[in-house]
Amino acid sequence: MDGKVHHFGAVGYVNGLTVIADEETRTLWDHISGEAFEGPLTGRTLQAWPVFCTTAGGELARHPDTLLYSSSHRSWGMWIMKQLQRFTAIRGKGWIPPTFYRSMAQPIDPRLPKLTQGLGVIAEGKAKYYPLDRLPKGRVTEDQLGKRHLQIVLDETAGTPIATWRDTREPPRQLLARWYGFSYSYPSCTIYEGSYQEAG
Repeated sequence: MDGKVHHFGAVGYVNGLTVIADEETRTLWDHISGEAFEGPLTGRTLQAWPVFCTTAGGELARHPDTLLYSSSHRSWGMWIMKQLQRFTAIRGKGWIPPTFYRSMAQPIDPRLPKLTQGLGVIAEGKAKYYPLDRLPKGRVTEDQLGKRHLQIVLDETAGTPIATWRDTREPPRQLLARWYGFSYSYPSCTIYEGSYQEAG
Protein backbone atom coordinates (compact mmCIF):
# COMPACT_ATOMS: atom_id res chain seq x y z
CA MET A 1 0.00 0.00 0.00
CA ASP A 2 2.41 2.72 1.21
CA GLY A 3 5.18 0.71 2.90
CA LYS A 4 3.89 1.51 6.40
CA VAL A 5 2.33 -0.78 8.96
CA HIS A 6 -1.39 -0.16 9.43
CA HIS A 7 -3.81 -1.62 11.97
CA PHE A 8 -7.36 -2.39 10.89
CA GLY A 9 -10.72 -2.97 12.51
CA ALA A 10 -14.35 -3.29 11.46
CA VAL A 11 -16.32 -0.05 11.82
CA GLY A 12 -19.71 -0.77 10.19
CA TYR A 13 -21.11 -1.78 6.86
CA VAL A 14 -22.00 -0.33 3.46
CA ASN A 15 -24.04 -2.15 0.82
CA GLY A 16 -24.51 -4.94 3.36
CA LEU A 17 -20.74 -5.48 3.50
CA THR A 18 -18.35 -5.05 6.40
CA VAL A 19 -16.27 -1.88 6.21
CA ILE A 20 -12.83 -1.77 7.79
CA ALA A 21 -10.79 1.28 8.75
CA ASP A 22 -7.12 1.68 9.49
CA GLU A 23 -6.36 3.26 12.86
CA GLU A 24 -3.64 5.53 11.48
CA THR A 25 -5.63 7.51 8.86
CA ARG A 26 -9.25 6.33 9.46
CA THR A 27 -9.54 5.57 5.76
CA LEU A 28 -12.48 3.27 4.93
CA TRP A 29 -11.80 0.09 2.96
CA ASP A 30 -13.92 -2.48 1.10
CA HIS A 31 -13.07 -5.75 2.89
CA ILE A 32 -13.59 -7.83 -0.28
CA SER A 33 -11.71 -5.85 -2.93
CA GLY A 34 -9.26 -4.21 -0.52
CA GLU A 35 -9.88 -0.81 -2.12
CA ALA A 36 -10.04 2.41 -0.12
CA PHE A 37 -13.21 4.36 -0.91
CA GLU A 38 -13.22 7.20 1.62
CA GLY A 39 -10.46 9.02 3.48
CA PRO A 40 -6.84 10.12 2.91
CA LEU A 41 -5.87 6.86 1.16
CA THR A 42 -8.83 6.74 -1.25
CA GLY A 43 -7.86 4.95 -4.45
CA ARG A 44 -5.21 2.76 -2.81
CA THR A 45 -5.57 -1.03 -2.75
CA LEU A 46 -4.39 -3.37 -0.01
CA GLN A 47 -2.02 -6.19 -0.90
CA ALA A 48 -3.91 -9.50 -1.00
CA TRP A 49 -2.86 -13.12 -0.68
CA PRO A 50 -4.72 -16.09 -2.18
CA VAL A 51 -6.55 -18.08 0.49
CA PHE A 52 -9.48 -20.45 0.40
CA CYS A 53 -12.32 -21.24 2.76
CA THR A 54 -12.71 -24.67 4.31
CA THR A 55 -14.17 -26.41 7.34
CA ALA A 56 -12.58 -28.29 10.23
CA GLY A 57 -13.60 -31.58 8.58
CA GLY A 58 -12.17 -30.53 5.23
CA GLU A 59 -8.87 -29.46 6.78
CA LEU A 60 -8.52 -32.72 8.71
CA ALA A 61 -9.26 -34.73 5.57
CA ARG A 62 -6.37 -33.01 3.76
CA HIS A 63 -4.01 -32.72 6.73
CA PRO A 64 -4.83 -35.33 9.42
CA ASP A 65 -2.10 -34.00 11.75
CA THR A 66 -3.67 -30.53 11.97
CA LEU A 67 -4.32 -29.45 15.57
CA LEU A 68 -7.71 -27.87 16.13
CA TYR A 69 -8.32 -25.60 19.10
CA SER A 70 -11.69 -24.53 20.45
CA SER A 71 -12.69 -22.37 23.37
CA SER A 72 -14.96 -23.43 26.22
CA HIS A 73 -16.11 -19.81 26.60
CA ARG A 74 -19.81 -19.29 25.98
CA SER A 75 -21.71 -16.03 25.53
CA TRP A 76 -25.12 -14.82 24.37
CA GLY A 77 -23.53 -13.69 21.11
CA MET A 78 -22.17 -17.18 20.47
CA TRP A 79 -25.57 -18.71 21.28
CA ILE A 80 -27.27 -16.37 18.81
CA MET A 81 -24.75 -17.19 16.09
CA LYS A 82 -25.33 -20.91 16.66
CA GLN A 83 -29.06 -20.40 16.14
CA LEU A 84 -28.31 -18.59 12.88
CA GLN A 85 -26.04 -21.34 11.54
CA ARG A 86 -28.76 -22.81 9.36
CA PHE A 87 -28.91 -19.45 7.57
CA THR A 88 -25.17 -18.81 7.39
CA ALA A 89 -23.93 -22.33 6.55
CA ILE A 90 -21.99 -22.67 3.31
CA ARG A 91 -24.90 -24.39 1.58
CA GLY A 92 -27.55 -22.68 3.67
CA LYS A 93 -30.22 -20.47 2.16
CA GLY A 94 -28.61 -17.39 3.60
CA TRP A 95 -30.08 -14.39 5.36
CA ILE A 96 -29.53 -10.65 5.18
CA PRO A 97 -30.42 -8.69 8.34
CA PRO A 98 -32.96 -5.91 7.66
CA THR A 99 -30.44 -3.25 8.72
CA PHE A 100 -28.12 -4.38 5.89
CA TYR A 101 -30.71 -3.45 3.29
CA ARG A 102 -30.79 0.11 4.63
CA SER A 103 -27.07 0.41 3.93
CA MET A 104 -27.43 -0.46 0.24
CA ALA A 105 -27.06 2.57 -1.99
CA GLN A 106 -28.21 0.81 -5.16
CA PRO A 107 -30.20 -2.28 -6.19
CA ILE A 108 -28.58 -5.71 -5.92
CA ASP A 109 -27.35 -7.10 -9.26
CA PRO A 110 -30.32 -9.12 -10.59
CA ARG A 111 -28.32 -11.59 -12.69
CA LEU A 112 -28.43 -14.16 -9.87
CA PRO A 113 -30.53 -14.58 -6.71
CA LYS A 114 -28.95 -12.26 -4.15
CA LEU A 115 -28.06 -15.00 -1.62
CA THR A 116 -26.48 -17.40 -4.13
CA GLN A 117 -23.31 -18.84 -2.60
CA GLY A 118 -20.28 -19.15 -4.85
CA LEU A 119 -16.57 -18.73 -5.44
CA GLY A 120 -15.32 -15.38 -6.66
CA VAL A 121 -11.97 -15.42 -8.47
CA ILE A 122 -10.02 -12.22 -9.15
CA ALA A 123 -7.03 -12.33 -11.49
CA GLU A 124 -5.65 -10.97 -14.74
CA GLY A 125 -7.54 -7.73 -14.09
CA LYS A 126 -10.85 -9.62 -14.21
CA ALA A 127 -13.35 -11.02 -11.73
CA LYS A 128 -15.56 -14.06 -12.24
CA TYR A 129 -18.20 -15.69 -10.05
CA TYR A 130 -18.74 -19.45 -9.87
CA PRO A 131 -22.08 -20.42 -8.23
CA LEU A 132 -21.68 -23.54 -6.07
CA ASP A 133 -24.62 -25.26 -7.76
CA ARG A 134 -22.72 -25.12 -11.06
CA LEU A 135 -19.63 -26.85 -9.64
CA PRO A 136 -20.21 -30.63 -9.64
CA LYS A 137 -18.64 -32.67 -6.83
CA GLY A 138 -15.89 -35.10 -7.71
CA ARG A 139 -15.06 -33.42 -11.00
CA VAL A 140 -12.66 -30.75 -12.16
CA THR A 141 -14.27 -27.62 -13.53
CA GLU A 142 -12.11 -26.16 -16.30
CA ASP A 143 -12.40 -22.50 -17.24
CA GLN A 144 -10.38 -19.60 -18.58
CA LEU A 145 -9.86 -16.26 -16.84
CA GLY A 146 -7.98 -13.72 -18.89
CA LYS A 147 -5.26 -15.62 -20.72
CA ARG A 148 -4.86 -18.34 -18.08
CA HIS A 149 -6.68 -21.59 -17.42
CA LEU A 150 -8.32 -22.39 -14.10
CA GLN A 151 -9.19 -25.67 -12.46
CA ILE A 152 -11.80 -25.67 -9.70
CA VAL A 153 -12.50 -28.66 -7.48
CA LEU A 154 -15.37 -28.84 -5.03
CA ASP A 155 -14.02 -30.39 -1.82
CA GLU A 156 -16.47 -33.21 -1.04
CA THR A 157 -15.72 -33.19 2.70
CA ALA A 158 -15.86 -29.44 3.30
CA GLY A 159 -18.31 -28.62 0.52
CA THR A 160 -16.09 -25.69 -0.45
CA PRO A 161 -14.46 -24.98 -3.84
CA ILE A 162 -10.74 -24.49 -4.40
CA ALA A 163 -9.38 -22.85 -7.56
CA THR A 164 -5.84 -23.28 -8.89
CA TRP A 165 -4.07 -22.34 -12.11
CA ARG A 166 -3.80 -25.36 -14.37
CA ASP A 167 -0.17 -24.73 -15.35
CA THR A 168 1.35 -23.99 -11.92
CA ARG A 169 -1.22 -25.46 -9.48
CA GLU A 170 -0.95 -22.21 -7.52
CA PRO A 171 -4.13 -20.58 -6.22
CA PRO A 172 -5.32 -17.25 -7.63
CA ARG A 173 -7.00 -14.74 -5.35
CA GLN A 174 -10.39 -16.21 -4.45
CA LEU A 175 -13.11 -15.97 -1.85
CA LEU A 176 -16.31 -17.75 -0.94
CA ALA A 177 -19.04 -15.11 -1.00
CA ARG A 178 -22.74 -14.48 -1.43
CA TRP A 179 -23.63 -13.02 -4.82
CA TYR A 180 -24.88 -9.69 -3.48
CA GLY A 181 -21.54 -9.01 -1.78
CA PHE A 182 -19.27 -10.06 -4.64
CA SER A 183 -21.27 -8.19 -7.26
CA TYR A 184 -21.22 -4.99 -5.20
CA SER A 185 -17.42 -5.13 -4.99
CA TYR A 186 -16.97 -6.26 -8.61
CA PRO A 187 -19.99 -4.94 -10.56
CA SER A 188 -18.47 -5.82 -13.95
CA CYS A 189 -17.72 -9.44 -12.99
CA THR A 190 -18.78 -12.26 -15.28
CA ILE A 191 -20.65 -15.40 -14.20
CA TYR A 192 -19.65 -18.98 -14.94
CA GLU A 193 -22.42 -20.63 -16.94
CA GLY A 194 -21.38 -24.26 -16.41
CA SER A 195 -19.56 -27.07 -18.22
CA TYR A 196 -16.97 -29.46 -16.88
CA GLN A 197 -14.73 -32.40 -17.63
CA GLU A 198 -13.86 -35.61 -15.81
CA ALA A 199 -11.31 -35.28 -13.03
CA GLY A 200 -8.08 -37.16 -13.32
